[in-house]
Amino acid sequence: MKNYYFLLCAFIVSLAVNSQDSSNCEDANYYLTSAYSHVKSSYDSNNVSHLKYYANRSLESYKLANDLLPSCDCKEAEKIKQKATEALAKVELAETFEDGRFFVKRAREAAQQIITALDQCADGTYVAPEEDLVASNTETTAVKIVSTNESSSLSDLERRQKELLRQQEELKRKTEALKAKMANEQQMQLKKQKETLATSYRKTVDETIKNYNLTLDKCECDAQKIMHKSNYLNTTDKSINEIKSYYITIIEELTSDYLNQLNSCKS
Repeated sequence: MKNYYFLLCAFIVSLAVNSQDSSNCEDANYYLTSAYSHVKSSYDSNNVSHLKYYANRSLESYKLANDLLPSCDCKEAEKIKQKATEALAKVELAETFEDGRFFVKRAREAAQQIITALDQCADGTYVAPEEDLVASNTETTAVKIVSTNESSSLSDLERRQKELLRQQEELKRKTEALKAKMANEQQMQLKKQKETLATSYRKTVDETIKNYNLTLDKCECDAQKIMHKSNYLNTTDKSINEIKSYYITIIEELTSDYLNQLNSCKS
């Protein structure tokens, strides 16, 4: 009879323990699912602040699952969780959005693998390795994980390199377009400056001719009118100094002609 009661008590204790383990595993599942939801939101973010915020929330959910996950009796899920938390911890230290998203991508993939591993452990499709096979199976798994991580890292690196090249080409194109625009604006500004200068000199020449002829009339000089004998300069292919020199020469010629006419009035 004593043996019967002993077995009954042991059975009840066993049920209580199993029930507790089941409850803990359900809670762990909740936190792990929450961690996946947050890391997915982080990956879908479009700025570094939101990316880090959701990554931190995912990390907090993993911390809440730490003590509960062993009750699920799924070693593979625990190992993958470690990789996920290590990746998330690096997000906060990332200086750029691209660097942070690189680690978030790793954590998101790990979160998916954790949920898959827990499902397999629950329905019995995942079998934990025996002690004497741990070394060989661990080595095989490690090779697969490293290969997957290297492939993922290479893919991310190639994507970032392509994006960087695209940005560099876009920057180069914009720089060349800006240089061309500035050169064109400088040409237009120089053209306008030359035209303004030439117009100013033409007015000076016209005023000089007018004043010389008025002076000759006042002096009652029976002389020929002072006239500009040259065509006005085409400024298109001339420099500022060439334009200035041209019109100064004209004024000198007009002055010389005026003085000769004025001297002829004395006799």
